[in-house]
Amino acid sequence: MQVELNSVWRVHNLDGLEDGLYRVLQLYTKEHIVILFPLLESKALQRPLKLDFDFFNEAIKTGNSELRSYELPYYQLQSEDDISGSYLVKRDEKYRLISELVSDPYFLLNLVEQPRSKAISIHAKAHNTYVQNIYRALNLYWKYGQERNALLPSYKNSGGRGKSRVAGVAKRGSPIQLSSPSIEVPEGVNTTEHDKVLFLKAYPPHEPTGRYC
Repeated sequence: MQVELNSVWRVHNLDGLEDGLYRVLQLYTKEHIVILFPLLESKALQRPLKLDFDFFNEAIKTGNSELRSYELPYYQLQSEDDISGSYLVKRDEKYRLISELVSDPYFLLNLVEQPRSKAISIHAKAHNTYVQNIYRALNLYWKYGQERNALLPSYKNSGGRGKSRVAGVAKRGSPIQLSSPSIEVPEGVNTTEHDKVLFLKAYPPHEPTGRYC
């Protein structure tokens, strides 16, 4: 099976890696190295990992690494015309912090092979910002597919009118109460991120975003 950039794999029982989901950030064919990034829900900053490509390919053959999908937040899937201008400004500000780094084809290789390198510290100083700010932007960029929209402000966990939250497995809202206990009520499902994209596209031009979500 071909390993593609930005593809996501579920790894289990593989020496040197914790079980979980990983995104392929880069393939260095000459060096036989694949760069992976752990896709965790933790807010802690993560670093890319390197793995021998032949070892990773063998894990695919043995079933220890399986191709998986990874759903992006719906607000990252909108066209630029549907995104708030203030959000685009914030996105582009973050991208400018890392654009020089991510445009270097050997940045990731140098990062994993020289973990104590001061390259990012020097880069942060040149941009008059903190190293943590660079790593936060990089983590978002790596986690969500190395696209500029990965740096859009996240409002998925906020509440209140006009705000949006990503639904979990449990059904939202109060359960339906019936006077006749003999009637079975379907459990229902939550709106998915893909559904929200379709809803947004179907909004009347003057309806405020989030009113019906």
